[in-house]
Amino acid sequence: MRRAAAAAAAPEWTEFVAQLEVSTGLCDGERLGSAAAAGECADLEDLLAAGAEVDSVNEYGETALYRAACHGRADAVAMLLAARAAPDRAAHGGSTACVAAAAAGHSALVALLLAAGADAGRRGAAGLSAADYAAEPPSAAYPPAAAAACAAAPPSLVAEVMLPACPGHPGAGTTVVDGGIAPLTLITLAP
Repeated sequence: MRRAAAAAAAPEWTEFVAQLEVSTGLCDGERLGSAAAAGECADLEDLLAAGAEVDSVNEYGETALYRAACHGRADAVAMLLAARAAPDRAAHGGSTACVAAAAAGHSALVALLLAAGADAGRRGAAGLSAADYAAEPPSAAYPPAAAAACAAAPPSLVAEVMLPACPGHPGAGTTVVDGGIAPLTLITLAP
């Protein structure tokens, strides 16, 4: 529901909601990302008009464009690209919106992102690019090219302290340890 419409319907709650958003640490990246993932273009429009930075990120480094692409939200992807979202901005794991869309099987979104300048050869967290996913679309079985990419790159342990995108975030001080388990093992365990 659009924020303006919600405020008009229940003006007494407007201040309460604003305070709740401040006290729970919601920031531009989280608000934009949530709206994008849900395909709520009206909320995206309101947030951008209110000054939210189009390429702001959540605690995982995911932009609203990444979240919209991952969830197959074509209208939100188009809106964010029109607002000049960077098509090749990578999340903390290295995947871009184009790679996320390709991995999820959203080929129409991959085409839209490529037309906006995304790099089809850029590799994501699993070592695969959008072009790799196009060559071997996602299936129940892990694609052989992905298995080869994982086998070629043995894990190396990396610890990174993640700083929240805004103060007061409940995940403040979170540390991510990456590379402790081989990617093929993780993918084999995935549903």
